[in-house]
Amino acid sequence: LKAANQGHVNAMRNLGNMASNKLQYKEAKEWFLKAAQYNDKIACYNLAILYENGYGEKINLIEAQKFFLKAAEYGDKDAQLEMGLSYLEGRRKCKIDH
Repeated sequence: LKAANQGHVNAMRNLGNMASNKLQYKEAKEWFLKAAQYNDKIACYNLAILYENGYGEKINLIEAQKFFLKAAEYGDKDAQLEMGLSYLEGRRKCKIDH
């Protein structure tokens, strides 16, 4: 917790992962959002999963797409695959500003 509060991105993401594993999705989202502000590709991907599946709140496909795209742009291979497949399958039709 101390490291995360001092700005260590890996610690922020790890706290998000621990909260998510405990099904504490709102807390997980908070930590992933903090890490995402530092362009953490894994945190962005994890946020996309939370939004896409409605973990901790209603499903939000616009936010999911936004974070899948960010993660893909930062080099996350899983996000790149997700974006490619979703465009191919026609699941991502809305435009977003980033």
